[in-house]
Amino acid sequence: MFRPHTLRQYTYPDRFATWGLVFVWVVVFVEQLAPFLSQNLMYVLTIVYVGLTTFYGTSRPLSLPPELDARLRPSIGLRRRCMSWAMRVANTLCDATSAACSVFFVQKVFVAPVPYFAPLLILSVTLHCFVELRVEQIILSLHRGKRERGSFGGRGFQPEEVRQLVSIETVNIEN
Repeated sequence: MFRPHTLRQYTYPDRFATWGLVFVWVVVFVEQLAPFLSQNLMYVLTIVYVGLTTFYGTSRPLSLPPELDARLRPSIGLRRRCMSWAMRVANTLCDATSAACSVFFVQKVFVAPVPYFAPLLILSVTLHCFVELRVEQIILSLHRGKRERGSFGGRGFQPEEVRQLVSIETVNIEN
């Protein structure tokens, strides 16, 4: 569940298809079979679900590994830092609003009055589009970097790698 992610693009339904949605439907099923949960307990379970889903979303990588990023883009500017923070905040808010949208119409769960669903959904989709467009730009910069650098997996040979390749060529195997 909380294993390291890789940098990849998500579709909007991928945000809903998280491990926590099963938790919501188990609570709904139990409540329908044996209604014993109070309204306050439902509030707490809703907050726990939205909080855990948001926390899980914060572990998503939104940039390349630092050593690769330094190779592709050597300068770290204020604009890039601000965009990185904006992307992280947008991803977190998108996960929270997506989780709230997923439990919006569950019986006895109050997220907000019904007229607020449309703005919540629009905000969630807008944030999702912003984050995924930025992830696409990062992935494209990786592919551009591979094409520009040419050989050996998109980067030049390092001195240690050259020494190892030369030493492999000089090894003779005798029968």
